[in-house]
Amino acid sequence: MTRPVASPAPSDEPTATLVARAQAGDETAFGELMQAHYAVVFRRVQAIVRNEHDARDVCQDVWLTIWRELATFRGDAQFTTWLFPIAT
Repeated sequence: MTRPVASPAPSDEPTATLVARAQAGDETAFGELMQAHYAVVFRRVQAIVRNEHDARDVCQDVWLTIWRELATFRGDAQFTTWLFPIAT
């Protein structure tokens, strides 16, 4: 039985602020950023792999990659526009 991925309550901080804080090494800000965007990333990944367990594993890898590559995000586009190719 698959459980739906709950969308967490959105952060009061704008995504751009959370990204800037996370880029400065603020792990709490990164956690908030991840919570704000996890569900949409999970849905995209699950549509590709078509298996909840595998999608959760892939999402973990996606968020590790995002953490490592966050410094490359310049803010020229929306954060989701930058992270979707990573998820795909």
